[in-house]
Amino acid sequence: MSVRTTTRIRLTRVALAGWDIGAWFLATLALLGARYDFALNQVQWSVALIYSLFASGMQLVLGSAVKLYQGRARVGSFTEIVILSFVVGATAVIVGGGFVVGVPDFPRGLALIVPLGAIGLMALGRFATRTALTFWLARQHGVNHEKVLIYGAGNAGQQLSRLLAYDE
Repeated sequence: MSVRTTTRIRLTRVALAGWDIGAWFLATLALLGARYDFALNQVQWSVALIYSLFASGMQLVLGSAVKLYQGRARVGSFTEIVILSFVVGATAVIVGGGFVVGVPDFPRGLALIVPLGAIGLMALGRFATRTALTFWLARQHGVNHEKVLIYGAGNAGQQLSRLLAYDE
């Protein structure tokens, strides 16, 4: 793999981590605003933003622990979405549970609805990224590239497939 391709893959992973952080904030603000018609007091807005901060931090910690942002699975693949769902679910239980129990002004419905909105936004970002990468690779390598079938190789076949896809 070339240095340019490796750098592009790393930047893609960093961008996805940033998108995941943004998804928590966007979901919190959009769903909180829709639920309460943007008529919350200053304390409730502050608590919601602190919730987003804690949730996005926990997302990064758990995502790094299960290697979500290190390329454990191909961007936008079923495997990545399963890992992402696990990380968002664990984040929702840990952070949401802590806020429901420990913060009196926290709107309780956020602990249930925001993780669903966040994972929807995260999945949308991965779908868009995978689509862009597919078009970029097709344009980079041309439409006339040779198709290859790798049969019976299991995990080694997946690794070989990735190497062939990103090789210049």
